[in-house]
Amino acid sequence: MNNIIDILRSVDDFSAGKGASKKLIDAASNTLGLTFSEDYKQYLQQFGLAYVNGHELTGIGIIPRNDVVSVTLEKRKLPHVSEIPDDWYVIEDTYIDGIVIWQATNGFIYMESPGTIKKICSSMSEYIMEC
Repeated sequence: MNNIIDILRSVDDFSAGKGASKKLIDAASNTLGLTFSEDYKQYLQQFGLAYVNGHELTGIGIIPRNDVVSVTLEKRKLPHVSEIPDDWYVIEDTYIDGIVIWQATNGFIYMESPGTIKKICSSMSEYIMEC
């Protein structure tokens, strides 16, 4: 099972929105100047945003705290921005010890904590299964 939709639906502690239109997804992507990974686009189309195992994943919605555009633009303003590639977007701001989870356009997942950035997963599916 590696389909992000099936994986999310299989999690006991899961709730989600109703999905985002292609138009909204394209607008978010254009605003950030990047292309979302395939699994993130599937997630957005199906759910819009979600909560899974206590994690608030970013998505497309009216709440800035969870909106991928708002959160990514906010994080890009921080002093370390030169260390974050332009094709990364935030999939989770943990609000714990400065830890932020980023996804690159190629699907890789990175964890940023003060002073370090490291690859932690190869896809959003893998991140959900391990979080």
